Order: sequence, then structure tokens, then C-alpha cells
Amino acid sequence: MAPTLCQRCQRFNIQEFGRVRPGYCGYPVESILSSAHSGCLFCSLVLNQLRIALPKKTYSGIVEKSVRNYLFPQWIQFLAHRGELLGEEDTSSASLNIKSLQILRPDEYLAFQSDRTPITLHLAAEEGTPAKISNDITGKIITTSLSISDMPIIKAWYEDCYSNHSACRVTLSKTQQIDPKKTALPARLVKVELLPDQNSVSLTLCETEGTTGSYIALSHRWDNHTFTSRTTKANYICQQRLCNHSSSPHCIRTTFPPLYHDAGLIAHHLGINYIWIDSVCIVQDDANDWKKESVRMADYYQNAWLTIASTTTDETGGLLNMKPDPDEISTIVQLPYRDKTGNQKGHFYVQPYTISDVQKDYMKRVGDYCELRHRGWIFQEFILSRRLLTFSNQGVYMICQTKPPENIRSEPVGRIEPGFVKLPDTVDQILTTWEYLMLKYCALNFTKLEQDRILALSGVAKEFERALQTAAKGSVVDFAYGNFFVWESQLNDASLRGLLWQENPWDEINLRQKLRVLDVPTWSWASMIQRTGNNGDLVGMTVMWNSHFEKKVDKGDKNICQLKGISAVPSDVTLTPRISDPDLVFTPTPEYQNHTPLRVLELHGRLYPFRVHGLFADDDERDAVAKLTHRRRNPPPARRAWRRVTLDTNSTEVIGWASIESPEFQNQKNERDSALVYALFVRRLPRMEGGYGWGYWTDWHTVFEVLFLKKVEKGLNYYERVGMGRVFGPEVEKCVE
Repeated sequence: MAPTLCQRCQRFNIQEFGRVRPGYCGYPVESILSSAHSGCLFCSLVLNQLRIALPKKTYSGIVEKSVRNYLFPQWIQFLAHRGELLGEEDTSSASLNIKSLQILRPDEYLAFQSDRTPITLHLAAEEGTPAKISNDITGKIITTSLSISDMPIIKAWYEDCYSNHSACRVTLSKTQQIDPKKTALPARLVKVELLPDQNSVSLTLCETEGTTGSYIALSHRWDNHTFTSRTTKANYICQQRLCNHSSSPHCIRTTFPPLYHDAGLIAHHLGINYIWIDSVCIVQDDANDWKKESVRMADYYQNAWLTIASTTTDETGGLLNMKPDPDEISTIVQLPYRDKTGNQKGHFYVQPYTISDVQKDYMKRVGDYCELRHRGWIFQEFILSRRLLTFSNQGVYMICQTKPPENIRSEPVGRIEPGFVKLPDTVDQILTTWEYLMLKYCALNFTKLEQDRILALSGVAKEFERALQTAAKGSVVDFAYGNFFVWESQLNDASLRGLLWQENPWDEINLRQKLRVLDVPTWSWASMIQRTGNNGDLVGMTVMWNSHFEKKVDKGDKNICQLKGISAVPSDVTLTPRISDPDLVFTPTPEYQNHTPLRVLELHGRLYPFRVHGLFADDDERDAVAKLTHRRRNPPPARRAWRRVTLDTNSTEVIGWASIESPEFQNQKNERDSALVYALFVRRLPRMEGGYGWGYWTDWHTVFEVLFLKKVEKGLNYYERVGMGRVFGPEVEKCVE
């Protein structure tokens, strides 16, 4: 039977990385190749990491002797990386304090390039072993997601953020300071008390209105456990243990699920005595309590000491018993530990790491691919929380508003997804940030889509409103049905840009049946939802704004339409009937900006009749009209829902495109039927390329961004939106004049 380690690896001496030496140690390439072929676990690990990390040509140059002798060094070198200072670091007797070894990568032409992406081998030792006691081996390998022994690492990360990250101690709008160690507490919190067995906690609902302190918030998806353990008017006293809990035969206090207990245990070991859990701290069947507390939720997450986000849970729904998938966990190899006298005193462990492994794990279980992140209520919890602790079955990721996410070994995920939202300082940039967020938000899932879709935005919207008021120097800012309106004559573009949304054709779910929601005005993206094919579930329709794909090309860009006011729909105006589902009614409650159902926008601009036809015949047609309307940055798939637009005459000349979301227009045959619509000219884009050949004497022309409307059945000069688009040409310019 082949040995687990070759003779060289059996003589491995960590002391060769001593502090008074260069800190390098190497293996001959021939030795690694030969030993790996013979079954040495450590040599095989090193060779496999080189194969994964290096370009194929470079790796071949290492393993093929005929090439290696001329191009590559004869040794594979390791470089030690140490932890924080432990004292007396410059003496020969000091602890090695080695966290990891870096395999220095061979370059295709040069010997070694240590500034390139490293291949890292993490080192760790078991508690109580000589390697650990001596502080020679101080790294960590991942065998579980989180353990109580990791709490000092999390606390150290937290204190560094608290002391050094000013951006993590202000609200999203940067208008208020936050001190999470002494903040106003929510109306109710769950008190955490450690039980005598030291491995579990007792959870008790407490009233904390009007007091200060610190607490941890829990972000999670509701399930059956959540429903059965929720606080109601009937069990409110029992949840507080005020009913002679131990002896009362009538006590109906609920049993909390493993998730809540694990969150409480984590809070206790982090030194925090309270956690906020929405299902427990809000009386779920009390409409008045929900009305009061739901609008405070944003502040509760923003002021929390930390938010625990249950991005991944174990089989029981808890957080502390997760095991990595065997196919995903990196190989762990045992090497002998030798003390400073050269004598073997037990072992330590080696585990390889690459940044791609961490990034894949993060994106799958914490980032955009995580199921929790697809829930609508979770949206504001991630954005507003100043610090988050998130979970993967391969580790824990710590996120704050300043640094990219990093795992428990301080390995950064990188800026593939920063995990935070930073608001800029100008009105235009703030609105662009809002549009990016809405692109993600509008398709998120809600258990009660019609009831919660706008309400779940209120916390984030409140912060954006404060930021806009600051940027617009005190101008009035209105927020209605997911749109911002900034009332200032010099900011006319800001008052209308939110209306220029269109269907996002990238998303396959947009191929489903489109519906409009009752009591949400058609000018809002929130009026559009979709029904899935088989089970009939309702989901939001994803939308986008043109500002995602283009920059202003000329200072002459300007709005040619003005917003004069926002008012209620008069009682004598009859709107087009919406979908038949009686449950799909959104009625904004008073705490939500005091908006009553169905607000109309009073607009002053130019209307002109056009004809909207079927889809463009092919990509060539779509590419041509995209170029002529300055949408070249739009990738071709984003144009597949565009329809041809002509003047309301016998002319067949295409003068633009329309993105039509209105459900009644989806029944129009794509190639033959046409529909009469009115175009409201909103924005002028002068000096677009492509004037020659379209009746111009110059190589540029003017494009107009328009809203396509239809007149309501009853009511003079009242219209409903059916879509948006862009039009151009000499005849169009005459219409505007």
C-alpha cells in the first residue's frame, strides 16, 4: 500500500520558516512529480493546485521535463504568511504565527511572480496540541460553517468596522449618525439568556419601547416554523412569560424554531442580549400594531448592532450545524509538526484555497443566486443593515458598508458583489442608483404581492428621499408608487425620468402573461405583474430604464414636457377595467406617504397620434433602429420586444420603436394588426448620428423619447400609459413643432 506522505513530506519542518530566516522553503519539481505519482497526499495537493490555477501552457511547462529544463525553475517555493503580532516578533524564540503558505507561481518566461494571484494553503492545528499551544500554527481550515470558537474573529472584525469605518456609522442617506452600541431600541425585543447546559438559550419577548442599548436583527424567510411561533394577541402574555408559564395549564407560549435559538446563541457569544425577529416582535394579527411597526422596520435594521441573515441553513433550519458538501470542501492533508528542537510533536493540517472557490460559494449561497435574496422583504434588510453576518455551508461571510464581503479567514470575496449601496451626491446619480435597484427589486417574490410590493420599499425610499432633498438643496421630493418626483424648475429632468421605464426583455419570465394591478396607476412600474404558466403564481414584471445603457451625448438633451401636479382621479373618470382577480388591490395606507388609490399626473406637453404595429422582422431591422435612436449599447436581446412605429397615416415608413407592456396590446397579432396610440413627447435628444438618408442635410438628427398613451373611456384629456419608446425623422419634428 502506498504511503500517505513521501519521505520528504514526512520530514517536513515548519521551523524552516523561522522569523530570522527569509521565510522561504522549497521542493524540487522532480520530487513533487515523482511523489505525487506515488500517492503522496501533500505533493498531489500542491500539483493539483498548480493545475487548477495556472494556464494550461504554463502547467505543461512544469510537468514536461523537456520544456521545464529550459523555461522553468527546478523548485516549487513556499512563502509563509503570518497572523497579527504576538510580541517579541524579531527574536529567534518568537512563535512562528503562521496562518498560511503561499505557493509562488511560475511565470511563462520569468522564474517566479509573487505579485500575481497566489495559490494559498491554509494551516491549522487542533486546540490543545503543541502546534496550537506554541502559536506556531494559527490559521483556520473550514470543516463547518460556523462554530462558537469563531466568535472572537467576528467580534474583532466588528470592532475594526465600528472604530474605523465612518460610512458604517451613518444612515444610507448619510443624514444621520448611528451608534449601534447605544441606540433607541425597538418597541419589543427577544431577550436572550444562556441556559445552564451552556449550549442553548432561553428566548423571551420583552417590551423595550423608550430604552436604549444594542440588539441584533434577524433576516430570514418565513416558513411553517415562523407561522407557528409567531406572536398573536392570544399568546402575547405567554410569549413574555407573564402567565405563570411553568405551571399554567392554559399557557400557549410557542416553541421557537432552531433558527431563532441559534441566532440567540450567536448573539450571546457576541455579547449582545437582545435580538429582533419580525414574526415575534410584531403582533401579527393586530392591524394597528402591524401598521405602526411595519414602517419602523427599516430603522430597526439600520440601527441594529448586526444583522444575522439566514442565507443558508442546516437540515433543521438552524445555523450552527451546517456541514460543507463533501464534493465542495477542499482536500485536507495532515503534516507532521516539529518544534524548535526538531522533534515531532503531533500534527497540523493543510487546506488549499483559491479566490474563485470563495467567489463561487458566495454567489451561490449568499449573493444574487441565493434564494433568500429573491424575497422582496429581504431587499431593504440587506440594503439598510450596516453590518451583516451571512451563512454558507462552507463558511460565514461578514459584510459591512465599507469593505467587500470576507469570510471567517479574512479572505475577501472581491468586488463581484460589494454587498452595500453607496448613495452619490447629485440628484441625477441618486436617481440612477434608484433605477438600478428597481431593476432588481421589481421581479422579487412576495407571498402577498399586491399588499407588500410597495410597502416593502418604504424604508429604502425614505432614505433616498432624504438624500434627494439634500442633493436638491431643500427641493420638495414626492415618492409615489415606486417613483420619485423632484419639484424644482432647474431639475425638470428629475421629475419625469422615472416614468420612462420599459419592459426588460432579458428576463425569460417576461414571456408570461402580463397583467395590470388594480388601483396602481399605469405610469408606475408597480402596475405590471405576470402570471406563471402552470401554477398561476403572480410575480413582478422586470423593467429597466434607458439611463442604464447610455450617457448624455449632448448638453442639449432636455425635457419638453412638464409635470404640473399629482392629484386623485376624479370620480367621474372611468378607467379601463384591470385584471379580474379581486384580491389584487393595493390601497396605500396613511403611514405610506398618505397616498390614496389611483393618483394621476398633471402633465403639460405635446400629444400626437401614431400607429404601433407588430414586432420587427429580424435583428437587422432592430439593429438599424437602435442605432438611429441612440440605443446601440442595448444588447440585441434587449430589443426583442420592440414594435414598429409609424405615423397615423397611410405611410409604412418606420419612424421608431415602441416597448408595449399593456396587456390588451399583447393580443395584437405581431405582423398584421396595428393600434392607434398617442405619443406624449417627453424628452428631446438632439445631435444623434445618422441624419443622412432620412431627409436631413447633416449627418445628425433629433430623437424624441415618448410615452405611448391611450385615452380613457370616460373623462376629457385623461389617458393611460401603454408603453414607451423613441421616434425620429423630419415628419416627427414637425409634429412637435
